[in-house]
Amino acid sequence: MEAHVALGYTLHCLGEFIPAREHSEQGVALYDPQQHRALAFLYGGADPGVYCLSLVAQALWSLGYPAQALKRSQEALILARSCLTPIV
Repeated sequence: MEAHVALGYTLHCLGEFIPAREHSEQGVALYDPQQHRALAFLYGGADPGVYCLSLVAQALWSLGYPAQALKRSQEALILARSCLTPIV
């Protein structure tokens, strides 16, 4: 999952939005809050699921899909808010 996050970010910075979206979506698919939420403490406070969803939204916006970008942004916000409560 972390490899998809890193590659998605790198490709996005290079303006390669289609593969950036694909890798970020793969990161979202592999994300498990129980397993990956603690990684936020290792990587400067960024939850990898929230980060992937945000990258997907940015790629969608850049590719000309604002409605889909908004949907993924809202999903990222919901996940970010859920990160404020501990998983039991």
